Amino acid sequence: MGVGIGIAALGVLATTIPTVPAVLLGLIVLCVGMFTVQATAPAYVNAHAEVAKGAAGSIYVSIYYLGASFGSSIPGYAWQVWGWWGVVWSCLGALVVSLLADLFLCGRKRSATFPTRAPLET
Repeated sequence: MGVGIGIAALGVLATTIPTVPAVLLGLIVLCVGMFTVQATAPAYVNAHAEVAKGAAGSIYVSIYYLGASFGSSIPGYAWQVWGWWGVVWSCLGALVVSLLADLFLCGRKRSATFPTRAPLET
């Protein structure tokens, strides 16, 4: 997921080059990065949820759509105040938060005391 976030950040930065081909290429690279993350994240949640996989998937989707709500409005406000650079910085800020969440939530090893489902008694 971190690689996809990095690719998306490069795409955002490419949109600052003031030519139409560079902006189009930047948007394509941004989409490639984001679809990489979006294809990987639900699979990661499903593979690593030891109990309540359905609830884990539901929480992921809920947070995904909550983020999409903010992600579609905050850059608009940034545009009104700071122009295109406001959009770029708000998008890069969101990607940094995503990368930190990835590192914190997915990059750590489980401890030996991690709670798991108790085996069924017979």
